[in-house]
Amino acid sequence: MPAPAVPRIRCTLYGQIGPGAWRSSVYLHQITPSMPTQSDLDAAANSISGLWNAHGATPLQPFNDGAESWDGVELDYIPASSMATAINSVHAASAVPGSAGHVSSAAQCVVASLYTAVHSKSGRGRMYLPATGDMPGGIDAYGFHPADTSALCTAVAAWLTAVNTFAYASTVGILTAVVQSLTTASVNPITKVFVDTRPDRHIHREKAQLQSRFSATV
Repeated sequence: MPAPAVPRIRCTLYGQIGPGAWRSSVYLHQITPSMPTQSDLDAAANSISGLWNAHGATPLQPFNDGAESWDGVELDYIPASSMATAINSVHAASAVPGSAGHVSSAAQCVVASLYTAVHSKSGRGRMYLPATGDMPGGIDAYGFHPADTSALCTAVAAWLTAVNTFAYASTVGILTAVVQSLTTASVNPITKVFVDTRPDRHIHREKAQLQSRFSATV
């Protein structure tokens, strides 16, 4: 599958779920092609981490129990027509733990669906954010609380808007949050974010979980 012929930065939020880890990524299109210096990419990681801390860290807390935390941001610079990382930067932030009272599955997620002006699968993406807390009950015993869900949706959109409008160092330039498609070798700017109350699962994380298995003879 062909890589887009434009430079991108894979922006990854990361943290801990108990002894394990979680990661959730979105791509950023570098509008003015330029190989960032390490120091400028480090500064961008620091800035984007600060923007998530300002917009998204607190709204994500009600979805997670105290054993889960958001810990920082990682950036991978990927040159045009490539899928390989050329420069990497990791910014470790002050951990922000969840605030839910009880624990649910480590694989449980709240999904931010990323939409663009392209009305096909190539124009849509997803961010699987951890949601390790229990269902709050009351309004919907089997779903996330509508108020929390609405607040998180607004926060993710505000974070992406802030990422798009931040003044980065010269070799990074202007960044635009996009959905990357390897099917069409294209990137499309994100125009809308949807988050719903239905819990989802992160399959790879679920497969990595330790489990006990039992049998009984009939």
